[in-house]
Amino acid sequence: MRAERFTEEQIIGVLKEAEAGAKPKELCRKHGISDQTLYNWKATYGGMTVPEARRLKELAVRRRKRKRIGPVERHPLLKPVARNVSWSMDFIADGLSNGRRFRCLAIVADFSRECLAIEVDTSLPGPRVAAVLDRLAADGGLPESITVDNGPEFDGRVLDEWAYRNPVRLAFIRPGKPNENAYIESWNGKKE
Repeated sequence: MRAERFTEEQIIGVLKEAEAGAKPKELCRKHGISDQTLYNWKATYGGMTVPEARRLKELAVRRRKRKRIGPVERHPLLKPVARNVSWSMDFIADGLSNGRRFRCLAIVADFSRECLAIEVDTSLPGPRVAAVLDRLAADGGLPESITVDNGPEFDGRVLDEWAYRNPVRLAFIRPGKPNENAYIESWNGKKE
């Protein structure tokens, strides 16, 4: 019988026999387990009752094996060649000492790595993001494209309509791939 197939009652029973004075070698031979399994059981379940052992097993988190994927073709991040060709936008979140959360919208010019705007508030919905971009348009023009992640403020209708009105392409990165928006992530990392 394999060690994984033992119930909590059986494991505690074997450990009770060991506490009663049975020799480890005899116990292992009798129950068909290795010395290492017996010592692992002692380390994990030693001194426990059956309900305690069940509770421990329920709390144990099973680790899933990571799925191996084949080699993925990598695309280098295109370097901006001139001012106002591309910008990057992202949010940074933090908290105050009293526990209140706030967010910062950061907009960075990819060519110059200059931070064009930082908008700070407890809530920054899509209309507020569009208003910040309108302010920037009045100050010095807009880029051809803005790289953003897939946050609700960026993929909502308001920003989509804004991008249509002002011929700006919204370049969405793939979910879970922040390195595709490396210019803003690098800038965010320096501020934290």
